[in-house]
Amino acid sequence: MLDNLSEVPARVTTLGRRGPWWLESQRSQGAVTGATVFRRAYRYRLDPTPRQARMFLRSCGARRYAHNWAVDMIYSAFDERRVRTAAGIPVEDLPRALTFATLNNAFNDWKKGRTGPESRLPKWWLDRHPDLEAPEWLADHSWDVYMWAIYEVYDGLHRWFNSRTGKHGGKPLGFLSFKSKRRDSPRFKVAARPNGARPIDYRHVRLPKIGAVHTRDHMKRLVRGIEAGRVKLKQATIRQDRRGAWWIAFSVEESVATPVQPTRRMRHNGAVAIDIGVKALAVLSFGETVLNPRFMDSADRALRQAQRELARRVKGSKGHAAAQRRHARLHVKVAGLRRNYLHHLTSVLAQSFAHIAVEDLNVKGMVASARGTRAQPGRQVRQKAGLNRRIHDAAFAEIRRQLDYKTRWYGGTMAAVDRFAPTSKICSECGWRNPNLTLSDRTFHCGGCGISTDRDLNAARNIARLASEHTDHAFAQGVQAVRLRKPLPGHGQMRHFHRAANLAPRHGHSTIEAALPGLVGQTRRPGSQGPGVPDPHKPSSWQQGAQVQGPQLQSGTAH
Repeated sequence: MLDNLSEVPARVTTLGRRGPWWLESQRSQGAVTGATVFRRAYRYRLDPTPRQARMFLRSCGARRYAHNWAVDMIYSAFDERRVRTAAGIPVEDLPRALTFATLNNAFNDWKKGRTGPESRLPKWWLDRHPDLEAPEWLADHSWDVYMWAIYEVYDGLHRWFNSRTGKHGGKPLGFLSFKSKRRDSPRFKVAARPNGARPIDYRHVRLPKIGAVHTRDHMKRLVRGIEAGRVKLKQATIRQDRRGAWWIAFSVEESVATPVQPTRRMRHNGAVAIDIGVKALAVLSFGETVLNPRFMDSADRALRQAQRELARRVKGSKGHAAAQRRHARLHVKVAGLRRNYLHHLTSVLAQSFAHIAVEDLNVKGMVASARGTRAQPGRQVRQKAGLNRRIHDAAFAEIRRQLDYKTRWYGGTMAAVDRFAPTSKICSECGWRNPNLTLSDRTFHCGGCGISTDRDLNAARNIARLASEHTDHAFAQGVQAVRLRKPLPGHGQMRHFHRAANLAPRHGHSTIEAALPGLVGQTRRPGSQGPGVPDPHKPSSWQQGAQVQGPQLQSGTAH
């Protein structure tokens, strides 16, 4: 059905639940033209056997070994050049820069015991390590594991060179370092070739040297995309999270229909401006407010208990390792709740408006510490540290990142206004400016026209006014004039962390295994109002259609 997809260069969205029949119908109406290719990742939870889990850990160790071997060769090359230069010995036979091919070929020859004249191992390295032999267990793992580990070392070296010459933005990068078994996150990468990492069916993936591994999540969307020719696998990354669960992420190139214009709903709603904050996570320019769930605050008591228990354990003991896992599980759970909530919010906005305007926030500067120096100590350091935690918990940069690519998926556009524009201090009606406005002032009182309005709503309308100069879309006026694709998150969902983690109520004939977004495994069939969880304190929340799970971050969904 898709025409000439193999000729389209790289950029992936999926048709989602829309099949090729939808694409042909939209093409006939002139709504889409051709196909576009995007890079995307599909992540699934693995369910390995104990033997396979041990093989995963050994592969992670093999990757770490190859990484440290390559870093050692780079250090040895720099040291050899330094020694020869100091002794006045010519250094023409030393490479000016170690490339990926040089490192990979040298490791392959050393792994196979090729140290003769035709070996690609440098002579100076063999002179430095005359008795070093490759361990026998290197042959137990796929060559992909070593190749990707060495490539990451080369990429780090390349970025370090660019940082020194000013080609790499941001702070100067440090030099390469060795990986420790305790500090390194267990992961390894393999290529997604025919005899490499590939899905076998909807519930199994094949990994080289390991075999078929069962997945907890259904891979129907990915498998059907591969069979239809829309999805091209590139590589697979296997990783263990902090609570001990194993995940596989397939990096793919996927071809999808390119929308010519936004949907009718998006054109009807027009544009929206968003003011992101801490008190309210997002205030929309037409008057709607999205609550800030503050998941870290909800988990504060449980995290404090876990941290106290961890501090009382002896480092290196089994009890310390168990306390670490319990502490990590809480952080993983909070991250999942936050991730699902943000995906719900950004998906609703990207599918409901043709143009979205946000503020270009300097998040790194906003979370800077107020500690100061010994000569000039800072003021209100603890209050500023609490504000920084709230900003990190709200994930301002993640909201903008998701809106950026999701607007392209659904045919919309996004723009960011100047970060130095005083959107909170200017009246959105008459333009009067209040230079003395502080963070504690939650209501904006205009000294020009005399109106009083919410501070965040006033800022959102100012963002809309600034963005309207660069777009032809009319910004939505009033909540009644807007028809959202789905209800916004946060209505009837704010529940204590322990209830969110442990509550599994029964409603009718359906079992709800998770009470808040971010937890995988909701088995409830959606009703007329969509999936939701009844609030025991608000019996009418189910009838009002309070949604719990974000529309696009179920496990096994690409984002």
